[in-house]
Amino acid sequence: MVPKPECPDAHQRNRVLEERIETLERENSKLRDENLLLKARLVPSRDGTPANDGEKTVRPWYRNLFECHPLPLYIFDPGTLRILLVNEAAVGHYGYTKEEFEGLRILDITPEEDIPKVLNAIRSSRSPLEKPGLFRQRKKDGTIITVDIHSHQIDFDGRQARLSMCLDVTDRIRAHKDLMQSEEKFRMAFMISPDAVNINRLEDGLYYDINEGFLKTTGYSREEVIGKTSLDLKIWVDPGDRETLTRTLREKGQVNNFEALFRMKDGTVREGLMSAKIMTLDDTPYILNITRDITEMKIAQARVQASLQEKEILLKEINHRVKNNLQVVLSLLSLQASYIQDPGYKEKFRESQNRVRAIAIMHEETCRGQDLAGVDFSSCVRKLVEDLAHSYHKPSRDIALKLDLGDVRLVLDTAIPCSLIITELVSNAMKHAFGDRREGVIEVRLRNSPSGEYFLQVSDNGEGFPEDLDFRNTRTMGLQFVHQMAAQLGSKLAMERQNGTNFSMFFREYHEVGTQVY
Repeated sequence: MVPKPECPDAHQRNRVLEERIETLERENSKLRDENLLLKARLVPSRDGTPANDGEKTVRPWYRNLFECHPLPLYIFDPGTLRILLVNEAAVGHYGYTKEEFEGLRILDITPEEDIPKVLNAIRSSRSPLEKPGLFRQRKKDGTIITVDIHSHQIDFDGRQARLSMCLDVTDRIRAHKDLMQSEEKFRMAFMISPDAVNINRLEDGLYYDINEGFLKTTGYSREEVIGKTSLDLKIWVDPGDRETLTRTLREKGQVNNFEALFRMKDGTVREGLMSAKIMTLDDTPYILNITRDITEMKIAQARVQASLQEKEILLKEINHRVKNNLQVVLSLLSLQASYIQDPGYKEKFRESQNRVRAIAIMHEETCRGQDLAGVDFSSCVRKLVEDLAHSYHKPSRDIALKLDLGDVRLVLDTAIPCSLIITELVSNAMKHAFGDRREGVIEVRLRNSPSGEYFLQVSDNGEGFPEDLDFRNTRTMGLQFVHQMAAQLGSKLAMERQNGTNFSMFFREYHEVGTQVY
């Protein structure tokens, strides 16, 4: 039968208590031997004279030993049960004064329900040297303690008496009880855990104990496992995993979330997630392992991953087709514009082409990127502005484009309206901001703000927005469209007329569900 493992901390506390008790018992043994010697010296001879002439020198020595002994001692009359003499240790331990103590009987310090047991022990005493056992006693303050009593028959002032030495084992019994409860809790948690829990010797993997979860998972019986090593059972699919585990344990003392493959009794292979820690039993290092079977979870994860990959492929294909269709629309608009002679209508077609191109760039970036949940918007803005510069380029003008773009990633539902806003504002600046001037600067800034919002600014150093025109209430489609896109992003467009025109807005990312923006 393999002994049950103890909790290492409780085991250590119990060992300290055991050492303390052993020390006290050694002192008790010394006192017992000394009392026997004294008894031999002090028992009177048959004619009533002392046994030897050393009595006068022995009694003071005996009295001093009695008073200075570290354990409570008292002498009582077995007939009347009255306490005749106590030492200082008894006075300090029980709380009575010496005078109070010597006016009590043994039964006065005994709980009422324990009196029959005490009387029976005293009456049945036959040997001059006995260890009656464990008894409960009451201190002056009412505290009940448990004492281990060693009793000696002595001659006290010419009459038979008994000397009792009391070792208070209340704390020891309580500690033992706590230890037993702790062990029971550990045993219960150990046994009922659905995970496989086993204790193996660190040196060779010998199984010390296993729980029901281990038996249910592996298919082995307890008799087939206890006393064998994990290598005997060939439970490690790759023995190198055990070497890695033990090496890490020796270095760090514990291992968490260690994944390995294990072979069951029927030959099937299961994947386990193990946490392990070194514990000491009888000065021998063991490994406490808790292993969860994650085979089904891994299969489910693989299925989910495969499904996600399929969805990613599908979404990329959808974005790719949308981009291609938008390219077709661009081609149609370009073809249609080639037949238009009126410059005003031709400009309307170019504006529509730029808007469609802005949307196409977002879908193209989605196809090219690895993250379908977002696009590298800074890169998209750079390409978008370059295309606009090419669309509105005139050899007679030199309009510089200055980009100040942070590392910003946006979901597609946010990136598209934001790109349309930039398209409209940059296009308007190129067409109207500089009049007949040959040179100018258009700046686009895009930043993350500390509040978690995004900051967008499109500015120019041109002639400025007309003072008599309300930019929030214009008849032109471009600015109306910008305000609509800003509202879709939960924002409002602001404008400043200083050294040109400066449009700015703060916005947050959003996802569109039906018609609800959140």
